[in-house]
Amino acid sequence: MTEPANRILETERASDQETGGRIGPQQKNARIKEVLIVDDEEPLLLSIDDGLRIYKRYFTLLTATNGMEAVKLMKTKSSIDLVITDLRMPKMDGFELLTYIKRNFPHTPTILMTAYGTPKIEMITKTMGLFSYLEKPLDINVIADNIFAALDIKHQ
Repeated sequence: MTEPANRILETERASDQETGGRIGPQQKNARIKEVLIVDDEEPLLLSIDDGLRIYKRYFTLLTATNGMEAVKLMKTKSSIDLVITDLRMPKMDGFELLTYIKRNFPHTPTILMTAYGTPKIEMITKTMGLFSYLEKPLDINVIADNIFAALDIKHQ
């Protein structure tokens, strides 16, 4: 397990022991962040959702199976704080979605994940101002660390 993800688990365990699992006063008024994950592989979405469930006090996950679904969600839910998207998807691919986000939600951080990484794609993503670039297969702790960093979530 990576260092930041491990620290979070230890903090959660200590907090749960101290408060009996209740949310502490410092967290009562904090808005839970929303993370949208977009990928056409539904089993991967379910796996990511399951793996990140332990962080539900910090953020919630929304999922979409293509860029068009993601756009609809972003139009109806104004509170999406981070988008993690696959590159190759039907209907609207990751680059089209990233372009849409940069035009319409320029302050929303984005992370690209792909199984088809090349130096050219990595260079293009850097010029697009992405927060991060992840290559599949994905490690759930790396995803969690990137989410915490992108959302600038501080934990004890």
